[in-house]
Amino acid sequence: MKRQSISTKVSLILFVVIAIVLSFTAVIVNMYTKNILTQNIEKEVALESKSVANQVNNFFKGKGNLVDQITSNQTVLHYLNTAKTRDEALTNTYYKDMIQSLEATKNTDADIAMIWVASEQGNFLTGTGNVLSNTDFDLNERPWYKPVKDAQGIYYTDPYMDQVFGKVILSVMKEVKVNDKPVGIVAIDLFLDSIPSIMEQYKIGETGYSILLAPDGNIIYHPNKELIMKEPLTNETGDMGAIAKKMIAGENGLEEATLGDKRYYAGYEPVKSAGWSVATAVTQDEVFMPLKSMAKTVLITFVITAIILVAMTYFLLKSMLKNLSNMSEMINKIAAGDLRHRLDIKSKDELGQVSNDLNGMLDNLNGLVQVVQENATQVAASSEQLNVSTDQTAQAAQLVAGTVDSITAGTLQQSNNTKKATETVVKMSETFQTVSIDSDTVAKSSEEAVQKARSGEEAVVSAMSQMETIKETVNTAANIIAKLGERSNEIDQIVDTISDISNQTNLLALNASIEASRAGEHGKGFTVVANEVKKLAEQSKQAAGQIGDLIKEIQTDTDLAVDSINNGTHEVEKGSDAVQTAGVTFNEITSIVSQVSEQMKAISSSIQKLSSSTGYVVEMIQNVDDLADSARENFENVAAAAEEQTATLEEIASSSEELSSMALELQEAVSKFKI
Repeated sequence: MKRQSISTKVSLILFVVIAIVLSFTAVIVNMYTKNILTQNIEKEVALESKSVANQVNNFFKGKGNLVDQITSNQTVLHYLNTAKTRDEALTNTYYKDMIQSLEATKNTDADIAMIWVASEQGNFLTGTGNVLSNTDFDLNERPWYKPVKDAQGIYYTDPYMDQVFGKVILSVMKEVKVNDKPVGIVAIDLFLDSIPSIMEQYKIGETGYSILLAPDGNIIYHPNKELIMKEPLTNETGDMGAIAKKMIAGENGLEEATLGDKRYYAGYEPVKSAGWSVATAVTQDEVFMPLKSMAKTVLITFVITAIILVAMTYFLLKSMLKNLSNMSEMINKIAAGDLRHRLDIKSKDELGQVSNDLNGMLDNLNGLVQVVQENATQVAASSEQLNVSTDQTAQAAQLVAGTVDSITAGTLQQSNNTKKATETVVKMSETFQTVSIDSDTVAKSSEEAVQKARSGEEAVVSAMSQMETIKETVNTAANIIAKLGERSNEIDQIVDTISDISNQTNLLALNASIEASRAGEHGKGFTVVANEVKKLAEQSKQAAGQIGDLIKEIQTDTDLAVDSINNGTHEVEKGSDAVQTAGVTFNEITSIVSQVSEQMKAISSSIQKLSSSTGYVVEMIQNVDDLADSARENFENVAAAAEEQTATLEEIASSSEELSSMALELQEAVSKFKI
């Protein structure tokens, strides 16, 4: 299975995290921006609707003010009050002055098609351009007559197509009273040619436009001139028909509407002076076009930023973790027993500290293994020497036992042949000489056995000292590795501290984001900074988690090393106990062999005396039986002691062989290490 490096894993995780964060940020920014654009366009559409409505309202209000001025003209008032019949319409004293005044007023405003007055008393209509109603004119039958009288002020008629001018016009009227008595009506017929110029001043973007509706729902202005005065907009189905009904009802508002295959923002506002209504509309595609452009730019920026961050993180981690492969290779060599190599890492970070500690551990372990190897060699040599000494002592003991057995048999024979003592004096003398020689040999062998036993005891003492040194060295190594574990725990605490700091930083970034949101427009820049701080905090937390994982792995390896050293310490303690047991045994051997040597010296001295006093044997022959019995008992004691010595030597040999086996095992164990 192909191994993935930490830098690759972290880069992939970081890429996924950045992608998620940036995607979430992009969605939030898009929603936030769309909300702002929607609010702005709604405000703009509503403002445009009000502005157009105010302009149109001012247009009609100005014409209404002009009608008010005419109704306050004294000449007009006198004319309507004095013209009693149609025949007096053109001959009235005030007619000429009135017409001149009306013509002058008309000439001041290009929107005025005609100014006229209608007389209540004379039932006629006259105005600029020498207009005079026909004889069949009946004021009461005019459709606008009753609404004007009911209006109690300025009255605006619905637009209509005038047959004389061939244009759509509108009349602004007001009833005239003299002394609270209605005397007639003053009116201005207006061209609506100025309306398009007013409406076109207020256009939102390229697709925006305005609509002007009359109270009856007819379209007075529309960019598509084919719709003007053709069909009431209220008759249409769908969103626009519903909006038109609200418009002629005098309502204002802002709505989304579907016109054709496009969605629009439509705002509408009443023209209060004339009872009309204005609407402005703009397509949502145009409104959100900057958002789409910004989203594309933000997406490209986010992608480039993510690639740069991931690439920087990858190469940074690659550079920081390049020493891990060297450490892994070094650990494998240590596991194989090769302690000759060292790490050459110059960095001052945690990896550099760990490498320094590892080098120090290798130095200490190298010295420990070297001491163990030397001591194992010495123990092996001492055990071999002990084996040889034990064999020699065993042989000497066997020789003593054989000699004692021979003496015992001779003593028995001497006791049985006492009567023949005289005849065998010569032979007994020779036998005494042989015994004397054998006694000397046994004495010398006993002395050599004592010396060998003392040498073995000294070797055991030396081995005990070496085992204590090995034990202290192993304990030192265990303490060093334990300190390394404590260092790892301290590093783990530092990593926890870093994680706490990153959590606090993340919380601080969240608080900063909240405060920036409260600051509104002025906090946008700080919001970006808070988001970046939050990202850095998350990255620090992830890096701290990864370092913590590495420290845990190092701690695991350190625990394994501690267990291994503890096992070695336990084995050394067992070896020390065995050597101490061997030392006690050698003390016993030395004591026994010393006793045997003293006894053999005494026997040799006695036999020499017997040999030198052969002349006295005949005289003492009667006492031989008693002496023989005593000698037999002593030889039996010596034989028992010799057997006991032989058994002890066998135990020493067994302990020596066990010590030799342990020394070989120790040599094989430490021979795996290369120093």
